[in-house]
Amino acid sequence: TKRNTGLMIAGIWIYATLITIPPLFGWGAFGYERRNYTCTISWRNNMSYTLFLAANLILIAEVTVAACYYAIFKAVRRSAKRIEDHKGQMNLGEMPKKRDDRVAIQLFVIFIAYNICWGPYLITSAFIESDNFNISMVGFFIMSVLIVLNSCCNPPIYFFMNRQFREAITSFFPTCKCCHQDITSHSTTPTTNGGRMHPRDNTNNTSSYESEPTRT
Repeated sequence: TKRNTGLMIAGIWIYATLITIPPLFGWGAFGYERRNYTCTISWRNNMSYTLFLAANLILIAEVTVAACYYAIFKAVRRSAKRIEDHKGQMNLGEMPKKRDDRVAIQLFVIFIAYNICWGPYLITSAFIESDNFNISMVGFFIMSVLIVLNSCCNPPIYFFMNRQFREAITSFFPTCKCCHQDITSHSTTPTTNGGRMHPRDNTNNTSSYESEPTRT
């Protein structure tokens, strides 16, 4: 609902504010990171605050993201199960299961992408000020790019792994021939319903039926 969505957005902003304001009151400190040209947390200034951030930015974040994706997957499975029960044995056999598998793979890819984008920076930040830890400017640049990419990597994943999302996007860009051709190929694939083929599914196979000899 709109109310729950608003509460979630407000909660995210409040949570982010609460974990970043302690340095303003003396617990931890901000500092200039010369390798990355950014003002960020001085990780070795206060070890207790560093552990607090690690718990919130890594542990709690990982558990929350994993729990949310699992809840989404469970909701999709419940919906598919209701559809399967409603339609009974109408030749749907493995369809709900295959759909569940696709959703599970899609959510797993998104979760892995999140860890790839944020993991290197979070791990490196914990050791950045150690005397025995060195990383090049190029390495820092790559990590910064990965963090930025995290904000835009989900749409491409949905586009290539979710046909409904792809159809919705291509409806806004009808001139995209490659995407339109891909959608058309899915929609014209012959499907059966009780052993009979629908006329709309027979678009690409008309010639094959016309070429068959007439039997008497």
